[in-house]
Amino acid sequence: MSGSDDDFWDRIPDPDPAWEEAQDWATDALALSEAQNFPNEEELKGQDRANALAVRKHLKNVLIAAVYLVPTLLAIVLVIWLLHFLLPEERAWLDEAQLAKLQTIFSSAFVGSIVTGLVQRYLSLPTDNGKPRL
Repeated sequence: MSGSDDDFWDRIPDPDPAWEEAQDWATDALALSEAQNFPNEEELKGQDRANALAVRKHLKNVLIAAVYLVPTLLAIVLVIWLLHFLLPEERAWLDEAQLAKLQTIFSSAFVGSIVTGLVQRYLSLPTDNGKPRL
């Protein structure tokens, strides 16, 4: 650094001790604990692992909910569509545009699940060298 940079830092006054005492974080137990553990890299790595584990558990719960929710919703859509197809027209409560939308949603989900299953099966098959594809 040049001499002028050193002069700049020397001209910055130290903070007033009364200011630090007036701050909430100066007496906050969590902030003090964080300040004590900040130089301890191993403690911070442990917290990082704990956070990653918590995120993985949350994502697992979301996936489990999706595994039950998506087929349930698709079954409801299928039942509604079948009822409109089988019942007389005066008993139907959806118009043709709404039925077409239901049919589009159901057919795209059905085709998507078939394609996903085929891709997963293809990727899980070993190649000639015994390693999975891709």
